[in-house]
Amino acid sequence: MLITHDPAKAADFLRKGELVAFPTETVYGLGASIHDEAAVRAVYAAKGRPLNHPLIVHINGMQGLQRYFSKVSEHAQLLAKHFWPGPLTLVCSKSDEVPNIVTGGQKSVALRWPRHALAQHMLELLDHGVAAPSANRFGRISSTTAEHVREEFADAISCVLDGGPCAVGLESTIVDVRSEQPHILRAGSITQDMISELLKVSAEQKSESDIRVPGQLPSHYAPYTPLFVSESEHFKQTVDTIRVHYKNLVLLASSCPSSSKASDLFFKLPADPEVYAHQFYALLRKADNSKKDAIVIELPIKHGIGLAIRDRLSRAQHR
Repeated sequence: MLITHDPAKAADFLRKGELVAFPTETVYGLGASIHDEAAVRAVYAAKGRPLNHPLIVHINGMQGLQRYFSKVSEHAQLLAKHFWPGPLTLVCSKSDEVPNIVTGGQKSVALRWPRHALAQHMLELLDHGVAAPSANRFGRISSTTAEHVREEFADAISCVLDGGPCAVGLESTIVDVRSEQPHILRAGSITQDMISELLKVSAEQKSESDIRVPGQLPSHYAPYTPLFVSESEHFKQTVDTIRVHYKNLVLLASSCPSSSKASDLFFKLPADPEVYAHQFYALLRKADNSKKDAIVIELPIKHGIGLAIRDRLSRAQHR
């Protein structure tokens, strides 16, 4: 595995049909050219991802809307103009240029223009979109540094474009813009209120949809270690209850409970939900690697990106 800071080298690997992990502002993606079926299949194989589970296509610029959507809705134009490049993925009916292997056989495609400078440079050097799910094994904790990618895949992929820690640290918001009623299919840092205010129509949050998109499975983003979550006001009680069955714990909270033991490992969570999101996956990986019996994590506030973190935690504990 080559770890590089050079987008040109990463682009060369993609042209040759190799897999490249690259940074975005959300999490690292594991990419392949959308026009190289063998490479796209290799992405599914490397992750252990079902072939019917679609991939997000990363593009460079607004022109990707016209190229990869069969019809660009007004909502799609408004959202892309306002939030791109950024942590927003739009879903609409695909054009004929998007292969079925990328969309899991569906007639819709998910598009995103990432904000990370290295990802943008890499995409500028290519003449096609890059299909890229998150750079982690299917259902596991997402990667927010190049080292996380190396831990996940070792030499199973050819190249990692190292862009440092991801700024947001949580996967993009996914919005279905196929109809006049926009639906949020995955929560992220672009919130429901932000989308509704821009479009002047209420964007509905949907837990289920007639199309498949990343991050909708009940179990996802999961550590190997049993994970438990708790509201702030009940955190000590939750820890005491869990300790009946699990002796040595990893505690992630705004403050260490008085009932903690010397054998416990404590990570302090920031009060700011955006900082919490930035550190979330890195801390969860540290907790998972600690070889303790269980992880207990304090939930963030029920607002803004805190709602997206709660979504990830609800799926991470569903094992």
